[in-house]
Amino acid sequence: DARRRRLVELWCDFADEVLTSSAEGVVLHGDFHGYNVIIDDAKDAKDVRVVLDLEAAAFGDYHYDFRYLPAQAATTELFRSVAAEYEWRTTRPIDVARVMAWHVRTVLGDALWRTIAGVPLFGGGTKEVWIDELAGRFDALGIDARVAARPALDRVRTTARLRLEPIGPQHADDL
Repeated sequence: DARRRRLVELWCDFADEVLTSSAEGVVLHGDFHGYNVIIDDAKDAKDVRVVLDLEAAAFGDYHYDFRYLPAQAATTELFRSVAAEYEWRTTRPIDVARVMAWHVRTVLGDALWRTIAGVPLFGGGTKEVWIDELAGRFDALGIDARVAARPALDRVRTTARLRLEPIGPQHADDL
């Protein structure tokens, strides 16, 4: 419908605008989400024991590894708590708008390829449900995409690219 189409266009502009600036580069997991983390929940503290699936490891914007987390639970609280812990341990601030920009690209990209390929959307939802859930995450995180996005008519839409570099000796100090 027209309302959802406008939201998707707004989010694409938002992501383009937010990701035009660079962020500090770090070693990334590249595919960090709940299915790639083993947590020992036998203790009260729920400690992370193993992080799996490292073949997508690269060097890039540290917000990229947070992109799945806003949708990993029924609310955004998991994302908020992981972000707070990350900030505390690394002293790097998490820019929630930047995470959501990567999240938009991930969610819409996944929905697009699955729809084109005739593959069911993850979780059995519809594209309308995915768009509505994405809108709910923006609301829950207090982000108004209109603030960051310049109108598409005022510029040519650009695509910010994640600059991934193979991990090699030049980044050994970052490990």
